[in-house]
Amino acid sequence: MKRIPVFTVLLAFCILTLSAQDNASKKSYTFLLTGASFASPNNGWFEIGCELSDANPLNRAIG
Repeated sequence: MKRIPVFTVLLAFCILTLSAQDNASKKSYTFLLTGASFASPNNGWFEIGCELSDANPLNRAIG
């Protein structure tokens, strides 16, 4: 009789774990850099800052 509740709890745990991993891979922010003097393609500070804040970088100087 205890097998069904234990199986249900394990199944729910597996489903929740898989859905949490899917959400963790998506970046929550997108930063757009336009018209700034440091937006040159040779300067990587904007991309480094976006990596540290877990954001998608869109640098219009790069393309």
